[in-house]
Amino acid sequence: MKLLRILAILVVLAAIAGGAAYVMREEIVNWWLQKQLSAELSKIAGADVKTEAVRYRDGVLSAGLCRVSGENMPFASLEIRDARVPIDWERIKNPAGEPLRLEAAFVDLVWRDANASRPEKGPLIKAETSGITMPVVEMAAERFSYRHEDSAGWRIAESNVRGKYEAGEWSFSGRGGKLHAPGWTPLEIDSLAGRHRAGETILDHFALNGPKGSFVEGSAKGAEGEWSGDFRWKDVAMELVLPEGATKHFTARSSGSGRLADATFRGQMELAGAEARNLPALVKLASIFTGENYDNVAWETARFDFIRDARGAVLIENLTAISSKGLSLEGSGVFAQDHLSADLNLGLKREGRPWLVAFMPILFRSEKDGYLWTTVKVGGTPQAPTEDLTTRVVAALAVAPATQAVESVAEIPATAVEAAGGLLRSLLGR
Repeated sequence: MKLLRILAILVVLAAIAGGAAYVMREEIVNWWLQKQLSAELSKIAGADVKTEAVRYRDGVLSAGLCRVSGENMPFASLEIRDARVPIDWERIKNPAGEPLRLEAAFVDLVWRDANASRPEKGPLIKAETSGITMPVVEMAAERFSYRHEDSAGWRIAESNVRGKYEAGEWSFSGRGGKLHAPGWTPLEIDSLAGRHRAGETILDHFALNGPKGSFVEGSAKGAEGEWSGDFRWKDVAMELVLPEGATKHFTARSSGSGRLADATFRGQMELAGAEARNLPALVKLASIFTGENYDNVAWETARFDFIRDARGAVLIENLTAISSKGLSLEGSGVFAQDHLSADLNLGLKREGRPWLVAFMPILFRSEKDGYLWTTVKVGGTPQAPTEDLTTRVVAALAVAPATQAVESVAEIPATAVEAAGGLLRSLLGR
């Protein structure tokens, strides 16, 4: 990135100034560095550069602080603390020889807001006026932090980063620290490696660890603020895919894979530990006839394909979910922050519920794989969903009263008959 080229420029200019220590007293050199270095760097780099506690001693140039900012920079500010550059006079005379090594205790990069005006592209310095040959530069930051100027979006906190500049390209790697993203639990940075050249950043590999053994890994490429990549994850929260608010009544750990391209994320997902809470629209049919408590329903099998667009809306297709409570769910739907729609098939396991056949074809339309199936249309919003199942259940009970239906099946226990008849009366207000 351009900011990394600035680091290389700072190293070279500071090293040239530091070479004067061989012909002048140390105090004079340090005074000159403190007074002149910021001004010279600001002029050549076309940015506001501030330095503090600049020293040259025993072949090491150091600075307590170096801060870079300016309207023509792609970032809002860059701050480097406790920087050290080993340098000697022979190295100064041949800046393009052995690599220059910059070590820093802390680097903080603040990126411009997404809506901020961007500078016109061009070189940070003019080679014909600077007289500088860019050397190979190796950089090490014990703690590297990245964030956005408006405090929105993702950020990196205190990762250990290594980088190398050579022939116009930066390569870098990192380990440790945390990645913070809105709505996510912070993820530990296990490792990352990539390169940057001519406005394009390539992450050859990254691996992030979450709580309880969860992880996200993959590769990505970014240019002009647009990213693409391939991702794989295991046991992460559903917020990875679903829009904000969609998990109010549903929790699970998700595993899957996907590809991001043209601001659209497509992939496959499988859920573990899935649980639906207080969703009578999807379980009302089962609770009507069994008298069981379905406030919380665990789904032992749940998988689907998904497409998430740039606005955060999610299309779910090929949904298959099975619960040990005798429920099966199939279908597709669309989830967004202000919109919800789905066409589902809800199946009730026939085994142990022989009276269900009394409601065919009034309520159940087909029988397959040991389940009786009925359709469910869902609408509204994730915060206030609507469904068409309840009214159809009441209508079906009115045509084929539950008490008569269960009494017509000899193997139904008396307790089930009483429960079904009581529920019918409460639904119809009798």
